[in-house]
Amino acid sequence: MRRTTPVVLVAVTALLMAAGCTGKTKGDPTSATTAPPTVSSQGGAPPITGLELSLDKFKGDPCTILTAGQVSQLGKMDPAKREDRPGEPVCTWNPTDIPNVSYSVVISTKTLNDYYENKGSFSAFEPTEVAGYPAVNFSQLDLKAGDCNTLIGLGKSTALLVQTTSTKGAPNYGTPCKNTEKAAALALETIKRSQ
Repeated sequence: MRRTTPVVLVAVTALLMAAGCTGKTKGDPTSATTAPPTVSSQGGAPPITGLELSLDKFKGDPCTILTAGQVSQLGKMDPAKREDRPGEPVCTWNPTDIPNVSYSVVISTKTLNDYYENKGSFSAFEPTEVAGYPAVNFSQLDLKAGDCNTLIGLGKSTALLVQTTSTKGAPNYGTPCKNTEKAAALALETIKRSQ
């Protein structure tokens, strides 16, 4: 089965974090709300308005980002396979059935802001959102031929990359980002529980 790995040239950028909260005043009969921190950016990426999420617990074993039950929602898969790109832990699930979809999750060393600063490097670059977090679907080709990359911004220096590769006849072959976004949403469930 073919797999594609996007070639991304990005520069590290500075991010600013602005956090705001309101406290409850003693004797105040109304309950105050606490605003989640907002991580802003200088590269054009949307701000992260939810709680920042850490991926530190998954760096030793990125294959635990998706549980067995979650993987079963994506299709029939061979056992997860760990690999490492330079500085980036990666886990890949390949399908037992053909045609089908293979999935990879990558603990990215690049941020959402980095991708926005270099969006001109991609033939396709479409902002989106996954489970309330800003994200982008991108490709060196297009997003209508089986493959998609979805990067989700989880914090000022934290991002998760989900990739899919599929063959003709596979689910969502013509709209492959539906597959990456589904896998990313499942991964975020696990990540949130780990915090």
